[in-house]
Amino acid sequence: MPQRQSFTCLALGLLITAIVAVQLLLVHKQTAMQVPDLHPLETRQKAEANKLLQSLEDARQRLEAVQADLRRQQEALATERVALERLRNATAPAAQAAQAAQAAPAAPAPPTLIQGILMHVDRPENYLRRALASLLTECRETALLRLLVVDATPGAERDAFIGARRDHGRLPIVSFVRLASSGRRRLLGSPQKTARQARDVARAMRLALQHKRFTYAFLLEDDWVACPNLLGNLFTAVHRAEAVHGTNFAALRVSYGLNGIIVPRTRLASLAKHVEQRASQKPPDLAFTEWALQQNGKLVAYRHNLFVHVGHQSSVGNSGSRWNAACFELLFDWLQKGVEAFDVKKCAHDAISPCDPPPRQLPHVNRRAKAFACEVALMDLPVDRTSDRLLGCVRDRVEPAAKYLLPAPRMA
Repeated sequence: MPQRQSFTCLALGLLITAIVAVQLLLVHKQTAMQVPDLHPLETRQKAEANKLLQSLEDARQRLEAVQADLRRQQEALATERVALERLRNATAPAAQAAQAAQAAPAAPAPPTLIQGILMHVDRPENYLRRALASLLTECRETALLRLLVVDATPGAERDAFIGARRDHGRLPIVSFVRLASSGRRRLLGSPQKTARQARDVARAMRLALQHKRFTYAFLLEDDWVACPNLLGNLFTAVHRAEAVHGTNFAALRVSYGLNGIIVPRTRLASLAKHVEQRASQKPPDLAFTEWALQQNGKLVAYRHNLFVHVGHQSSVGNSGSRWNAACFELLFDWLQKGVEAFDVKKCAHDAISPCDPPPRQLPHVNRRAKAFACEVALMDLPVDRTSDRLLGCVRDRVEPAAKYLLPAPRMA
């Protein structure tokens, strides 16, 4: 009986416990239904927090990008500074030299070696065009020889000078100047004409001294035509004159009359003064010879004539039909022998006269003992310095088989 009561009590306890549990469950459920739901609020806060975190992340990334750009710009600036410093160091000597050059006066340009003074006077024909063309053909674009064309015609400018200045005025080696003059004069047959010509020549020489820097003056007339290879022969003549006589020679002739005369600049003023003083007594070419023989230097003659006279008349009235020297003939005629002509007897071995002593005699006195064929000997002729007169003398004496070695006759 007691055991049965214990089981009943136990069952009753379990039942009571179950009822209490069910009631508690019902109460919890009711309480849960009455409390508001907090889940949507938490979700919204989380979203806002995520947005804020994303904004911060974006700002951080932009800051890193700006910092990277700033670093690159700093590196580029440092590179440019280094390059600028190198350039500054490299150009500092040049800049200093430029500043020194600006501070100091500019060095003058080197003087022209030979300054030609081409006189243009009254002529019945336009010889100036032909004379100037022959000079420019030989001397074009060289700084060693420049030309000053001086117009000494009276009154209005003549067509010859106007045309020459129009055709060649832009060339760097040619200058044109007109001497102020008044009154008319005849070309020939009047002492007043030759006196005026002499004074014009003196004025032209002084004009060149005032406006040009040169070593030698080269007196030229407009009715003479230059021979081929003028410049090469001219330099040969000057070189030989300097080699034998130094720079102290009075003058150097390469042609006739007042044409083709080379005068050192240091003596040009003296020559101009003498020509002007003797204007009423002598033509300028004869006054030149008189002056040259009074100097302490030698009057030198080149071996070859380098100009051809194309005028019909001269300042002293000679006829144009008289004998006329051709290119490369011996500078011998029309000149005072032993004074201003080439002395072939004493200087056959040289290109100028007066000359150095000849070399020693050859071992064989009789050179004809050495059998040279004519065609071999003809090879000794310098083609560029062989005159038509020489060729005319040689052609008839040359074997027909060797005549092909002789150059063709030149036209004046």
